[in-house]
Amino acid sequence: MTIQDMVNSRIVIAERLRFLWSASVYLVVLLLVSSIFQSKGRAQIAARPPMGWSSWNHLGSKITDKDVRSVADAMAINGMREAGYKYINIDDGWQGGRDKEGKIFPNDRFPDMQALSAYIHSKGFKLGIYSSPGENPVQGSKGEWGTKCRMHRPSPPGESTS
Repeated sequence: MTIQDMVNSRIVIAERLRFLWSASVYLVVLLLVSSIFQSKGRAQIAARPPMGWSSWNHLGSKITDKDVRSVADAMAINGMREAGYKYINIDDGWQGGRDKEGKIFPNDRFPDMQALSAYIHSKGFKLGIYSSPGENPVQGSKGEWGTKCRMHRPSPPGESTS
């Protein structure tokens, strides 16, 4: 055996050891991850993806309070909640403008966002609302550019809004 053969042999051995090391690390990681998903009695990570309904694909910016309530009713009746749907999201089209403090308030199609939210929650869903980080979203409503993300909250009964 020549010196070159011995060097080549050691290179081959080193490459095989590196491969075995990499394969061992990969196998350990794979086993850890699979044990998380197969564990019994423990919470699973992302056992189901977050599922819900978004107004944009069906109604765009023409969405109304009545539409959102109808969707919540339909989803509660047809078993979507039991199937894992949790969210009802109102996309662009709910914003009316800004008050004197710069807070976004809803437009006339959403007369009472707190009541709408309570209704959605009573059906077992969570309510999400869209606001753009830009100055003017696609439909020309008010975005959050240059402001803190703040929404107008009506005053409790008997308190002044000024």
